[in-house]
Amino acid sequence: MAQKIDTSHVTKFDGTFYNIWVHRLTLILTAENLWNIVTGTVPKPRAPTAAQIPAGTPTLPAIGAGSISEWEERDAMSLTIINNCLDNSVISIMSNIEFNMNKASKVVPISRCCNQNVFKG
Repeated sequence: MAQKIDTSHVTKFDGTFYNIWVHRLTLILTAENLWNIVTGTVPKPRAPTAAQIPAGTPTLPAIGAGSISEWEERDAMSLTIINNCLDNSVISIMSNIEFNMNKASKVVPISRCCNQNVFKG
């Protein structure tokens, strides 16, 4: 089970004081070794194709599944931390952005919007 990360000391981002909020959030994510997931420095690993697996190699458990599931867990943890540090009004705005982008078949996860300075003013 994933550990609980305390974000209670971070004021929820409401569209103001972005520089202070992102500084605190960056420190938390960096300390938890999650910043590289948020920035995309560590992309999601891909499972090898059948052609990449040598003949006779056992297929259970799936080769590379550990690193994929670990990345997915770290991604989910980073999304949870970011979400817990956002005011409901901001979550509503970002959900609308994501919904509209999905309708246009241009999916951009909410976590990636944080790097776009959508609310920087």
